[in-house]
Amino acid sequence: MSDEARARSALFARLAKIDAALVDALSRGRSFDRAGVDAVIDRVAGVDLVRGGRSLLDATELVAKWLAAWGLRAGSARHFGYPNPSSLSSSIAGDALAAMFDPQCALWESAPAALAMERAALAALSDACGFAMDPDASCFTTGASESLATALSAALVWKEPACAREGVFALGGRPKVYASRESHRSISKCVRVLGWGARALVECDAPGPSYAMDCDAVARSIAEDRARGERPLAVVATAGTTIAGAIDPLASLAALCEREGLWLHVDAAWAGAAALDPRTRPWLDGVERARSIAWDAHKFPGLSLGTGMLWTREAASLAALFDTDADYVASARARPQPYARTAQWSRRAIGAKVWLSLATEGVEGWAREFSRRVALGQRLRSALPEGWRLANETPLPVVCASHEALELRGLHAVARRAAKAGIFVDVVKMTDGHPVIRAAIVSSRNDERAVDELVAALAQTSAD
Repeated sequence: MSDEARARSALFARLAKIDAALVDALSRGRSFDRAGVDAVIDRVAGVDLVRGGRSLLDATELVAKWLAAWGLRAGSARHFGYPNPSSLSSSIAGDALAAMFDPQCALWESAPAALAMERAALAALSDACGFAMDPDASCFTTGASESLATALSAALVWKEPACAREGVFALGGRPKVYASRESHRSISKCVRVLGWGARALVECDAPGPSYAMDCDAVARSIAEDRARGERPLAVVATAGTTIAGAIDPLASLAALCEREGLWLHVDAAWAGAAALDPRTRPWLDGVERARSIAWDAHKFPGLSLGTGMLWTREAASLAALFDTDADYVASARARPQPYARTAQWSRRAIGAKVWLSLATEGVEGWAREFSRRVALGQRLRSALPEGWRLANETPLPVVCASHEALELRGLHAVARRAAKAGIFVDVVKMTDGHPVIRAAIVSSRNDERAVDELVAALAQTSAD
């Protein structure tokens, strides 16, 4: 064995011990320990990064100590916050293999195995969900924000092909994008980054308690914008909004987009898995009519961050956006090259962990896990203690609840008390302004015991 191989063996042995301690903590321990950010910055800054001098094993232990001590452990059984990774074994293996072999996923010739696995994973999920998307127009991204930027850019070229050459000016007016007031704030960032300006986004009504986008309001906004000489371009619908877990009326919005000649993008970043199970697939009725769909595997099933997936129907629009000639790229044109279909050029093997997860758990395993989380959400919903009132209507495992005797400050006190017991929940304001405790089943380790502990913490508030 070479010296390098021996050193790596020692490193992986140390990492295995760190991982064993982490898994034990996630299964039994607290979800969150607060730490002063300034104090953390000072501690980290105390390490000499100019002269270095630490051994890799020592530095690795130090980093693990910091990460374990400071911050949110989203994979914990007691984490009920926003969707975050769960530190799954398939994800760790996929990321490790991607780092070890480091395939360059810009070209089929340089990474045929990695790209074939990605293509197979995207195709398997598309087929299982009924998306029926073009595998040559689908890709892995860093997340739903990148997926959205790619989809809206493709929508522009799809609407007016000359935009690939002349830019947005060829559209003849400001592009308009329609989304729910409940939708993710990344949409407002996206239209500004694309150079369309904040006014390009129209936020439409999404009344409670479902907080789903009002399709009639979207239609009215489109008509008003056309009358002003604006250029309606796309509707961004959401399947599982961040706060309320709302599912927009996808079939109605698809019909509206088809009538109006608009692109429909569905942000299914964490609820796309509903389409895997015939029992929950009707919740996303109409998603198969979208021109693009985003799903983040780091939100469900909880693989590591940076595992976005984007499916589209418009390979020609993507090619018009991203294809280019480069003398330093020696590639065949027998099949579309990844660098010519996405904004990324040099890219790591993002999809290796998705393929590993599907190869071990299968689409059916993903569907079972989603159904398990839905059942836990229903358990929490039905067990809300006296004094607590459900504030949202969604079949997804997201429970927003207000208390008859508590305003915002009181709800924050509830969350702080829960945090002392190692339970993490959010305090948020619904889009109509009233404050709630928000608890969601987002971790593969959430279980009945953890849900019951949360209910007990809420019941203590009622008793007080």
